[in-house]
Amino acid sequence: MRRLRLIIAATALLGIMPEILQAQDRFFAYSYSSPNIPMGGVDIEPWITYYWNSSGTKRIYYQRLEVEYGITNWVQSSFYFNYKQKFINGVVKTSTSFSHALKFSLSNPSIRLVGFAFYFEYYLGSTFTELETRIILDKWWGNNKLVVNLIPEIEWVYTGSPITGEVTTSKKEEFRIEYDYTHIVRLKKPLLSIGLEGVMSYEKRECQNSFVCPSLLCATTGPRAGAFITSTIGYDLITRSAYQLRFILGVTF
Repeated sequence: MRRLRLIIAATALLGIMPEILQAQDRFFAYSYSSPNIPMGGVDIEPWITYYWNSSGTKRIYYQRLEVEYGITNWVQSSFYFNYKQKFINGVVKTSTSFSHALKFSLSNPSIRLVGFAFYFEYYLGSTFTELETRIILDKWWGNNKLVVNLIPEIEWVYTGSPITGEVTTSKKEEFRIEYDYTHIVRLKKPLLSIGLEGVMSYEKRECQNSFVCPSLLCATTGPRAGAFITSTIGYDLITRSAYQLRFILGVTF
């Protein structure tokens, strides 16, 4: 109920914004689309992600603040400030990190048969570093859009011995597939997008989780700037006992 009130309130806020507002091509809470924000444009996005299981033994709260800048119409730079808090079997762990990403938009689905982009993100934390890459494919037909993100990840974790002070390094490799469909409801104001997201994560060639998530986007449109909210809540088909919620509010200048 509280989540529903939040979505309704944010939608009402977007509805009263000036007509000069315009959202960038962001339709999903997880997957990225191939187009970038225009050259010189700035986009600010606070993220909230919350994971929990039915038994209450595992909860993860994740916050991100993303600032995007359009270097050119086909190159976009993004800076992230990340905070994560884990509750696992009564043990609490927190971590903070900074990350930077570059996205190269090589084909726009609005004018080409298929959209295509590369994305690279590098994380720097106090106890880990991580490299994430994305191959982004998307396609429009009418008011419908399909998106697929292929995401290899490598994480290096540094652990120091409390006795000798020696630091050891361990490496974890993960591969994710994100697939999405949305249908655009073209109203004068706001623009509504209703769709479905899927997220599958693999480690050591085994599927660890597979979330299926209905998604909702609400955005204002106009010639110069924009704002949007997107949210989704997913159910894990593998464990059948885990859920994940994500909410993003974005403003583009």
